[in-house]
Amino acid sequence: MNKILITLVLMSRFLYAEESHNTLVIWHALDGELGKVFNELLKDFEKQEPTIKVQAISKGNYDKTLDAFLKDPQEPDVVQVFEMGTAVMQSAKKFTPIKTVFSWIKKPIPNFTSAASSFYKGQAKTLQCLPFSAATVILFYNKTLLDRIDENPPETFEDFEKMAIKHRKNGTLLTLAAGWLSGHHMDQIGAIHNIPIATKGNGVDGQNAKLVDNPFFNTHWIFLQTWYRAGLFSLKAGPEAEKAFADGEIALISQGSNRLGILEKAVDGRFEIGVAHFPYWKSIGKPGKTIAGGSAFWVAKKKYSPAKKIALGKLLAFLSDAKTQGQWQEQTGYIPIVAVPANERISKAAKLAEEALTRGEPMTYNRGIMLPNFPKIRELIVAEMIAMIKGDKPDAKEALATIVEKGNELLKQ
Repeated sequence: MNKILITLVLMSRFLYAEESHNTLVIWHALDGELGKVFNELLKDFEKQEPTIKVQAISKGNYDKTLDAFLKDPQEPDVVQVFEMGTAVMQSAKKFTPIKTVFSWIKKPIPNFTSAASSFYKGQAKTLQCLPFSAATVILFYNKTLLDRIDENPPETFEDFEKMAIKHRKNGTLLTLAAGWLSGHHMDQIGAIHNIPIATKGNGVDGQNAKLVDNPFFNTHWIFLQTWYRAGLFSLKAGPEAEKAFADGEIALISQGSNRLGILEKAVDGRFEIGVAHFPYWKSIGKPGKTIAGGSAFWVAKKKYSPAKKIALGKLLAFLSDAKTQGQWQEQTGYIPIVAVPANERISKAAKLAEEALTRGEPMTYNRGIMLPNFPKIRELIVAEMIAMIKGDKPDAKEALATIVEKGNELLKQ
């Protein structure tokens, strides 16, 4: 009897150990509808692999998720990191390369699109993580309002200024906001016109890049300041700007193409949402491609049991599968990271994003930004931009000089 009891205890311990080895912990930064869609994908994975359980934990925004991982890299098995944290992750070396992960299930790395793989390879020259979601900036606008005043969305910033001033005189404010102030009015507008933010191809071509001061941003930011004073540009950003758009306080908002579903839910049928390309400066020249924002999944560097290795390999294979990526694109507007079949149900926002990312050949300064400590540098840029636009600083030159000086100090850290 005692032998039977001992055998049962040992079996239960073995089964419990195997179950724990097949439970994967993912830390992510997907909020709202995006989080719901992601969780539905994971449920589909669990149905395909009933012996594997996935515990998806939201750690807040991308900055908080990255910070949490760097503080405790042994806690999750997989962590979602936004593109601006790529250099940080590569420097930290707390990850398992995906080539190793796919070798655990005896499969090669998927054939990722160049838009997905070229940036994430970066200085490492080989892919270290699994690109998952890619999006880029587009312009959302209140189509109902613009139709009423017989206007098309602005193709250029010259168009925007002319249109906004004209209708301001008629009592209609066509206010513009940026979902991400520095991301859109430094990173993206710089990429569109191949304007450098930092040396060495904005850090993509090598380490020890330094921030540079370009007069283009001085001119662009002065326009933002002028429009702000005239009530034509809002400093509301992120969810606050999306709410203002939904409430009709602003007419146009630049935001990631993946935010269409979130905006539609917020607007709740009060008006029709239109989509267009993010404007460019006609006076500077034809627009080039935009930068792909988004995220990738990194597998933590730690010891895994054979069962967990296989589970991790299967999960990454599922997330990069064409069927999964097609479903993710259809439901979120993100651009797939592998080739997927044509789908008529893809939103116009997602189609515009693909056009923007493939518009012209990649140039030196529109492949992406890969600078260490860039999340902190972005905080500095936003603070200086707001101070300048509000008039707390005398001009954009001082703001840019501060960004270069203090930003380069952050790069050294």
